[in-house]
Amino acid sequence: MNGIQIEKIEILVHKLKSLILTRIQFGKKCFFQAALNLQFGWNEKPTSKCGNYYNFKR
Repeated sequence: MNGIQIEKIEILVHKLKSLILTRIQFGKKCFFQAALNLQFGWNEKPTSKCGNYYNFKR
């Protein structure tokens, strides 16, 4: 493997790590928000972090 391939892999690994950390960080809050949305019919704005979290998850 040359340097460019290794660099691309490192960037990919970093993106995956930050994605996982983001999911853990916002997971509890977003789960609570989603539960409220289901119970009361509230809609989370798609632009918010929780909206993006659930759109991405689907």
